[in-house]
Amino acid sequence: MKHLFLVLFALVFSACTQLQPEIKKVEDTNREAPVEIELPSETGLSVGKDETEEIAPFIPLPEEREIVSCPKVHPCAPCPKEKPCKPIIIYKEPSNVIIGELEEVYLPVYKAFLKGRIDTGAQTSSVHAKEIVPFERDGEKWVRFKVIDNQKGEIQIKKPIVKTIKVKRHGEESQERYVVHMRLNVSSMSQYIEVSLTDREQYKYPVLIGRNFLQGNALVDVNRRYTKAPTKDSK
Repeated sequence: MKHLFLVLFALVFSACTQLQPEIKKVEDTNREAPVEIELPSETGLSVGKDETEEIAPFIPLPEEREIVSCPKVHPCAPCPKEKPCKPIIIYKEPSNVIIGELEEVYLPVYKAFLKGRIDTGAQTSSVHAKEIVPFERDGEKWVRFKVIDNQKGEIQIKKPIVKTIKVKRHGEESQERYVVHMRLNVSSMSQYIEVSLTDREQYKYPVLIGRNFLQGNALVDVNRRYTKAPTKDSK
């Protein structure tokens, strides 16, 4: 029995010895060969599995942009101030006329008499007007209004608008007014001037005679009133 066991052991050992080279051969064939990695064409490098290579990241170049410089802006020149039209003197005395602080005013076109106050502090003369309504005629701006004569009552007048002005009044807000051309007679003077239209109902005198009528034509004596009846010349 002992002899049989020894024989079997010898046979097994002999078989293992013969199989060992075959196992080693199979292991060698199954061993993974080095892998070669091909990088993108930009780098031109190839790196094996067992090698380590540090590759810099790809940074795109900044996009070129055209720099456009803005043109230099020059400030606009200030708008010229509108100059008032010079009055048309129809009739006056050879020398300056002396008038008082209150005078009667005659509108020869409408044959209307109105009471007026002389004000050397006002640039533009003004007339009390009611129902002031702007309108358009033949593409031009006109205004319709009414003046009140002490004897005839209301007189309706239509005039083209010369311009619009802003008048500052003491203690009150600025007021926009339409300006028209009208002929006014005061004392022995008759002029065709710019007149602003405004509601003067709160004032005692419906007409205010300003510097555009007085300048170079009359002297004012505030101690006198109604020095001379206005000329009725309507030529």
